[in-house]
Amino acid sequence: SNKMNEIKDKFNCCIHLNGFIGSLTPDKIKSEFKLSDTSYLAEDFLKSEWITLLRNDIHDCDVVVFIGFSLRYDLDIRRIIYNSNINSSKIIFILAEDEPEINLRSFRKCGVPFTIGLKEFSRIIVSEKSEYIPAQIKEYRYLSFKKHEIKSGIEKIHDKDVFDMFFEGNISDQFIYQSLLDSSNQKYFIKRDKIDSVFNSIEAGSKRILVHSDLGNGKTIFVQGLSLLLASRGYSVFSYSRSSENVNNEIEHIASLHKPVIILESYNNYYNILKSILQYANNDLTIIITERTFINDTVYSRLYDDGFIDYINVDLNYLSDAEIIHFIDLLDTYGFWGDFASYSRDKKLSLIKGNNCQKQLRLILLTILNSSDIKKRFSKILNIIIEKKSFYNAVLLILASNVFDFRFDLDQLVYILDDEILLNSTFVNNTSLKEMIDFSRDEIKVRSSILSEAILTNLDDQQILIDCLI
Repeated sequence: SNKMNEIKDKFNCCIHLNGFIGSLTPDKIKSEFKLSDTSYLAEDFLKSEWITLLRNDIHDCDVVVFIGFSLRYDLDIRRIIYNSNINSSKIIFILAEDEPEINLRSFRKCGVPFTIGLKEFSRIIVSEKSEYIPAQIKEYRYLSFKKHEIKSGIEKIHDKDVFDMFFEGNISDQFIYQSLLDSSNQKYFIKRDKIDSVFNSIEAGSKRILVHSDLGNGKTIFVQGLSLLLASRGYSVFSYSRSSENVNNEIEHIASLHKPVIILESYNNYYNILKSILQYANNDLTIIITERTFINDTVYSRLYDDGFIDYINVDLNYLSDAEIIHFIDLLDTYGFWGDFASYSRDKKLSLIKGNNCQKQLRLILLTILNSSDIKKRFSKILNIIIEKKSFYNAVLLILASNVFDFRFDLDQLVYILDDEILLNSTFVNNTSLKEMIDFSRDEIKVRSSILSEAILTNLDDQQILIDCLI
């Protein structure tokens, strides 16, 4: 049978569930072609990759019409309809006018039977079509995915913009793109050496990219830079942002676009989404996924089982010598060395390459963040949080969830801490908290993993954190 990724347009394709005689061969006649009672009773279809697509389509569509449905032979489809918790009112069966009542009772368990026959059904369709005026096609609206687009113009980059990127996680696509165009005069984004190699691999036909690093070593900003580079070269680039009932339709639509790319960060947390992407993928779709190194090392074998194979492996844990030079230039430009501002260039190189920082972006930023000058910038935020015990415990738990990679929404946070004051708008709208935490999504998201780790490491009383976690 055809592989799903071989079909570019899944909107308008005819799938022969019981086999297609045009592609029949002697070795397939027993497994892929339904000809006898024995072959109809076999469960080959339930093991097929097409089964998930059928389930998703039945779940997502507005109406499903079955013509010539057999209660005796179409057992696989009957099981899917009966066991999938689907709204039966949208399942329609077109049956013969003399269909026995005993059969109708069985059909009503799965959907709505119409005993009008194929001829009358065809007449109704032709009649409705002659008077039907299609709704005006509007621009496709994405709920689950964000499209990466290039904006024209140049904006001035200030030191606060760079500080917010490193220590508060507020990353500007505009400034990244400006840096990609002119890294000498637009100092913002450290273009990792592997961006060009990954881009060239995609241009050469690679369709699966796995990006991994430890916490805070630059996965997110790497894929943002790569996404903008791809978008500037004519790719249709989308990142998964939130769950919605329309997610499968959106994946299918994206896969049909010109040079489509889907980016899924922290793939292990959204593995069901990755499986859907792989189900709807075609040979044109490029899939880029990210994960923390230690998590990926634990779960990556699942990728092979689900068809994420022949991928480019991108390890971002260590900066190259060229990247270190660029990073030093960036920190020099904006004066972010804190207590190390007086260090010579060679001494800064030694600091980054030595045991303290080990060429890792996370350790470099934590070292700088722990300097007295940089700490002062966050003292006001921390003082406001500490003054309110409920807020303080909640924030510690949220920051810990980012470091230890477990996720929850606001309702779950209230349940864990047993404190409904967190549902008060003063919590989610607190200006200081919003500098660190994003409450606008389905789940609570910490803006900066570096800041999370720095705050938790420097707690005066670690027992408070332990009490929150247990």
